[in-house]
Amino acid sequence: LKEDLEVKIVLGNHDGDLETLLSPKVKLFKKELIESFSFGKITFTHGHTRISEEALKSDYIIMGHHHFTFKFPNTNRREPVWVFARINKRKLFSLEKEDPIIIILPAFNQMLLGYCINCEKREEKELNPLFREGIIDKRRSKIFSLDGIYIRSLVNLAYLS
Repeated sequence: LKEDLEVKIVLGNHDGDLETLLSPKVKLFKKELIESFSFGKITFTHGHTRISEEALKSDYIIMGHHHFTFKFPNTNRREPVWVFARINKRKLFSLEKEDPIIIILPAFNQMLLGYCINCEKREEKELNPLFREGIIDKRRSKIFSLDGIYIRSLVNLAYLS
């Protein structure tokens, strides 16, 4: 990496002592780990905490944390998926701007599949505040496979045991 490259790290809830693992060539933004940051009209956040009013002014919010997977019916096949949805920010703040799109990233490590979105009916309290408080608009959501094939929305998922 170039010496003058600025790297911003979005700290997750399991990233303790991350700084000790970084190459000396990688510099943390302002020498501290940050919970979220914006670049133009895009906000990057880990997703384990409540989203800020400032982040909701973005057009897009990129989030990890759950790294959802989808279990295909009548198989044992579970695959990482992308989740795109609108955030109903009026449930949080009275902002006039159009609801931002949230993109929930899949896990990119085959050893860590993530949270199975349809394996069994789970309490929303297990999910981050955006799901618990109904801020993710499931009616305006889409689930895609890693190669871009549309699977379905978050509404009325058929839960598999």
